[in-house]
Amino acid sequence: FTGVGVDRFGAYFKEFREVGYPLKYGFEINSSNAHNTFIQLFATAGIFVGTLYLILIGYVLFSGIRLLRKSNREDQKITLGLVSAWIGFQAQSLISIDNIGVSVWGWLLGGAIIGLSIKELEKREAIKEKTIVMNNSNSSQAN
Repeated sequence: FTGVGVDRFGAYFKEFREVGYPLKYGFEINSSNAHNTFIQLFATAGIFVGTLYLILIGYVLFSGIRLLRKSNREDQKITLGLVSAWIGFQAQSLISIDNIGVSVWGWLLGGAIIGLSIKELEKREAIKEKTIVMNNSNSSQAN
């Protein structure tokens, strides 16, 4: 449930590898990372961190789709570029090991998507509030 410890995958690799692995690949060959980022987080940090990471990925995806649907034409181009780049990063992290130089881009793109989503929600709330004030003002003038 808690994993083997962050950055401890390599230390536990020899302990839990297949019995025939050394005969097939050699005794000195070792691995310091799992097959992809998702498995790496589940293996090293445990089920709770892995699940929270998947929830965070889902939240960014949900925010990106919502932002694409609610933004105007010009903002949709920027959003589509960000969401596409973020999906490309997620595809890459699904097929290769975690690399800090690449992971930074995934976090930056995800943060940008969430930031733009929050900004769009605030903008819509301000417009809604302004409309309510104007409607109240117009109805009090009509009376």
